[in-house]
Amino acid sequence: MLEYNIGDSITIQTKEWYDQHIIECVDLYNPLELEICSFVVQMTSYCGQIAIITFVDIADDTYKLDIDNGEFWWFGSFFQSSL
Repeated sequence: MLEYNIGDSITIQTKEWYDQHIIECVDLYNPLELEICSFVVQMTSYCGQIAIITFVDIADDTYKLDIDNGEFWWFGSFFQSSL
C-alpha cells in the first residue's frame, strides 16, 4: 500500500541512514534486501534533501521525484518518516 501521493513533499533519508543500511545489501534474492540494494550510491547526493513526488507506480510501490528529474525509482522506505 502506497504511503505517498503525487505532489507530496518528502525528505530523503540521511547519508548516515544509507551507510547503516547498505551493509544489509548482501543477498540480492531476498526482496527486503533488494529494496535497500536499489538505493544506489548515486542517490546519496540527494540524502537529507526535500523533494516532491511527481509519479507513483502502484504496481511496485515506487516513486519518481522532482529532485532528480525522475531519473531514479524511489521506495517509500527511502523517505524519512513524518511522524
